[in-house]
Amino acid sequence: MDSLETARLLCASGETLEAQITLEAALRDHGDDARLRVAYAAIVLQVGDWHGGLDQLEQVRGTAPWDPVVEAYVAGALLGLNRVNDAKDTLDAAFERAPDNFYVLLKRGELYCRLGIYSVAVDTLERAQKVGLDDAIVREAVRRLLRFARSKHQTGFVRYVPRASRIGPVFADLRAMLRSITTLRPTHLRRAVR
Repeated sequence: MDSLETARLLCASGETLEAQITLEAALRDHGDDARLRVAYAAIVLQVGDWHGGLDQLEQVRGTAPWDPVVEAYVAGALLGLNRVNDAKDTLDAAFERAPDNFYVLLKRGELYCRLGIYSVAVDTLERAQKVGLDDAIVREAVRRLLRFARSKHQTGFVRYVPRASRIGPVFADLRAMLRSITTLRPTHLRRAVR
């Protein structure tokens, strides 16, 4: 059994620290193995080390071909660091390249729940359910998050964006506009108000 499979079994049995130690040892011998590094990043993120996990994922991004799963993990790390705009940008780019990737859809659904845009979250999570995955635990996570998003969407909680709208370019334009406004000094604002 290889180190990756051993680490998976250890994680499944709740031995996260042992899995982390196993992957650290494997990375000392095979530091360029992207699969090992992604698995290690996943464990580091599970224990809440957002910076450490993001560092590992950035190494993978720099050495391995583009992978939507890595992008989903990067977005999760960014959300953990409360860098919501960066996470959104990462997921929007990943969604453009891999619109049917389960992990991108799951993380995108989570992001839109966090943003309070439940109609988009519902659509995204419904797509994730249709794509499916063999892992029962992950399927259950999607089911619960979808139930939450639907209940919030049905009550009109926080914010409503029509299902047919595409908000990606709008946010980019809005962010650019806000950046230009912040370069104005307060004296300019006072003159504009008069």
